[in-house]
Amino acid sequence: MPVPASFDTHTVRYISTGLEALLGMRFVAASCEGVALTWTVTPLLLAPNGRLHHGVISAAIESAASTAAGLWLGDHGRVVGVSNTVDHFVGVSEGDLVATSTAVFRDQHEQVWDVTVTDHNRGIIARGSVRLQNITSSRRYESVHTNRFGMKTNQQPERS
Repeated sequence: MPVPASFDTHTVRYISTGLEALLGMRFVAASCEGVALTWTVTPLLLAPNGRLHHGVISAAIESAASTAAGLWLGDHGRVVGVSNTVDHFVGVSEGDLVATSTAVFRDQHEQVWDVTVTDHNRGIIARGSVRLQNITSSRRYESVHTNRFGMKTNQQPERS
């Protein structure tokens, strides 16, 4: 499936690292307006029933949403996932898939993104909605404490 024309492919700043690399995912477009990532279903990604493991789809949806949300927030802070709800429509056992994110709601405190996962032969196979919290410098914890192990934490010390 081609990348939507509304994406500026010149702003792709993210490379597939970490979980995305393990799952064979590759960002093909990324901007503050949305992200497209693609991957090929391989035998390693299949559940015991021979279909693509739903956790792989959930990971793709989370990656597409959180990457776009992070690009939108930019240097003003970071985003943290709060919820990820996925509807699976069609089981697949092979093929190339594309996850494409679209903003639903964005403000200074949170963002909501919808993500569709498509297969060029079957159309939409899943869709998800991801809600993310914006953590900005003005919303940082008021103090950092050192726990009994010498580790810094943002939790208040226990009172005896």
